[in-house]
Amino acid sequence: MTNGPLTGIRVIDFGQYVAGPAVAMMMADQGAEVIRIDPLGGPMWDSPANAFLNRNKESIVLDLKNADDNCIARDLVKSADVLIENFRPGVMNRLGLGSAEMTAANLRLIYLSIPGFASTDKKRAHIQAWEGVIGTATGLFTDQGINRVLMKDGNPYYSPLTLASAYAVSLAATAVMTALLSREQTGAGDIVEVPIASAVLEGLVYNSMAFEGMPERYKTRRLIEFERRQEANEPMNLTYEEIQELLDPTYRNYLCADGRPFYNETVGIPRHVIDGLKLHGVFDEFVAEGLPLVDPWTSSNEWGDATFAISSGVSSQTWADKISSHLKASFLTKTSREWETLFEEWRLAGAAQQTTQEWLNEEHANASGLVVTVDDPVYGAMKQPGSSVWLKSSVSEAIEKKPASRPDADREAILAKLDGSGDSKEVDKSAPTGGGLPLKNIKILDISNVLGGPTIASTLARFGAEVIHISPVVPSFEPAECIVCGAQCNKGKRSVLVDLKTPEGHEILERLVKTVDLVTYNGTDKQVGGLNINHEVLLATNPDVIFCQLTAFDGPNKGPRSNRVGYDDLTQAITGVMARFGGALQKPEEHANIGTIDVMGGFLGAFASLLALFKRSRGGGPDLAKTALLNCAQMIQIPFMYDYEGRAPFDEPSGPDVLGENVFYRLYEASDGWFFLGVKADQVSDLADVTELSSLTEQSEQQIEAYLEERFKARSLAYWTEQLQAKGIGACPTDTMAAIRAGHLVNQKEAQIGFAGSSFMFLRNEAHPSGYTVDLMAPIAMRFKNAAVRIPSDQAKFGAHSREVLAEIGYGEREIGELIEKRIVATSWSDKYLPD
Repeated sequence: MTNGPLTGIRVIDFGQYVAGPAVAMMMADQGAEVIRIDPLGGPMWDSPANAFLNRNKESIVLDLKNADDNCIARDLVKSADVLIENFRPGVMNRLGLGSAEMTAANLRLIYLSIPGFASTDKKRAHIQAWEGVIGTATGLFTDQGINRVLMKDGNPYYSPLTLASAYAVSLAATAVMTALLSREQTGAGDIVEVPIASAVLEGLVYNSMAFEGMPERYKTRRLIEFERRQEANEPMNLTYEEIQELLDPTYRNYLCADGRPFYNETVGIPRHVIDGLKLHGVFDEFVAEGLPLVDPWTSSNEWGDATFAISSGVSSQTWADKISSHLKASFLTKTSREWETLFEEWRLAGAAQQTTQEWLNEEHANASGLVVTVDDPVYGAMKQPGSSVWLKSSVSEAIEKKPASRPDADREAILAKLDGSGDSKEVDKSAPTGGGLPLKNIKILDISNVLGGPTIASTLARFGAEVIHISPVVPSFEPAECIVCGAQCNKGKRSVLVDLKTPEGHEILERLVKTVDLVTYNGTDKQVGGLNINHEVLLATNPDVIFCQLTAFDGPNKGPRSNRVGYDDLTQAITGVMARFGGALQKPEEHANIGTIDVMGGFLGAFASLLALFKRSRGGGPDLAKTALLNCAQMIQIPFMYDYEGRAPFDEPSGPDVLGENVFYRLYEASDGWFFLGVKADQVSDLADVTELSSLTEQSEQQIEAYLEERFKARSLAYWTEQLQAKGIGACPTDTMAAIRAGHLVNQKEAQIGFAGSSFMFLRNEAHPSGYTVDLMAPIAMRFKNAAVRIPSDQAKFGAHSREVLAEIGYGEREIGELIEKRIVATSWSDKYLPD
């Protein structure tokens, strides 16, 4: 690659399994020179996924315990810009390759560590942190949405998706780019740590947060049923079919004439809800029967006899049954693909459920470049995920991939680069120590809405970026999505309400664009054109401005679905996430609750934005940076996201009743609760060294599971975790996000963000502007030794800064008043911060 934004950056990849190699792959996809250090015998993870995790990289095999090989590794690090490793804390130190030693030898080095738990977490740092262990420790196997809570009666469940690693990967890539951009200013490298456990709770912030005392009107029927059963002391044992009837009728699956489920996602936006009912020919009939069409931004006291606002979801069981009954019959009249065509014509969000294999081979995936075909030396023509983000200036590089090298295939070329000097890059011995907020001079104009788009700027705000958020004078979405979710994704912003579709509104936009470095937006190219905010228009106003665009479906190239509207759950449906999580195509189930994909889309948007800022800082000029929610849906499926002729069946364990991958990697019940066991093949003898398990090796393959189940039930969680962890075996009790939050609450006014501390920290804000107490995961997943991270300000009431910001860009008090009078500018969406 010769034109990527990271051309000239050298990365040394010590990573194994998913997290480390994936970050290095993302950097290689952007033009970085990546040298992967393979251990003797090749990658530790025996999976075809290595074929894309290690693409665009060179390989050298080194025995790091051998003095000569270790010396080669050290010399490579001295020549590098970035080092990536994802071992347990202490492993690299014991090899003489720890962060302190390596950054002392190379003052410009960015040293990235991605441990399972924070290196300073005294309680957990030592734990063998397999994906399943982290999922257990962070509540991932107990809190992935209220559906599972209602089904599993408090019992945990397993998911084969590498969700934890995927969040860590997107945040780690963002952290590295932040450090590289900071280095452009200071000349100094940094030590960066992204604990995977911390990343999970930041990524699933809408599952881990608490909004105490939220008005009853925002409760879904599932939550109402949960509270009813909890109060009545009834078991949470609903069937899949029973839960489907508790879902909002405008936000669920329906069976079509071809027998395939169709995901209907027409909730949240009044126009979508109304047009969705019109499409099925029942809107007028329902209105005549009394369907409430109240303004969701008013107090429920003003709704008269209505008990809900339809755009906010249907909490009335009577209306839910009536609507879903009609839609069930209607969807059965056409095939799922026919419905896809109609939904596109009506500009509605909906799509047929697919398996992962169907997605990898469908027309849009391949035409758009979201999926690429690589001629792999082992697997032949192999379908792989395309680049997670891309810049307009390097679109071809986002498509073209160099197959993964065989282990040690590039030894001669790699050693030649060192040329015997041990240091092919000049090291500035006088480099300053860095520090401060790395983006303190960056200004962002955020024109995005709901979750994914706003997460881009809020992620960058923690590094000091100044953000102005523009929203329309009339809200497009309902309060729960804008306010409750906005408590996280709109932190660190000033809010302005402007009608950008008017000439006067566009004049305000132009004045603001002149003052910023980056404009962020989530929407299709059609929507960008409708607002006249494409990159060419923005450049005519500010020749240095960068534009970051997050879409649902678009790729580096155009495909049949590129301009379709879509949201988080829809991309789960299309890529096979729902089918795998539910256990079958006929039983699709949303993964987690809110924002599984959206939040990661924001993290990737932040990564893309930083790539463009980095390119500009090195004289490359401004660029258009893009990513798509579909990239995130692929990232959480890394172990399965490939296809080739002769591929083994897609038959990984899935569904609500699965406890793990095999007898040595699964959830087990102790006498007082559940824990996850993760045992490597070479650790089985260590497992048998535990007194109660001494006869393990005498059991046949068919007997082992029952044997372990019986033994584990006989002793407590504390006993088993102590015994197993002492043997270096991955073992961790299941936890819930609520319990983790309660155990790690810090008053927001007193909180300090830094490198040290636990893997978890939640900020309690009793003075939140909403009037409610709000608990949110602290911004601690990206930790820096030198660069500073701040706690961004609370989400402002929408429109709170309209007057202030307009005055800053030259509008007089009278002009502002006239704009407000004409409804071109507004100062509020509702009387209350959160309508009750």
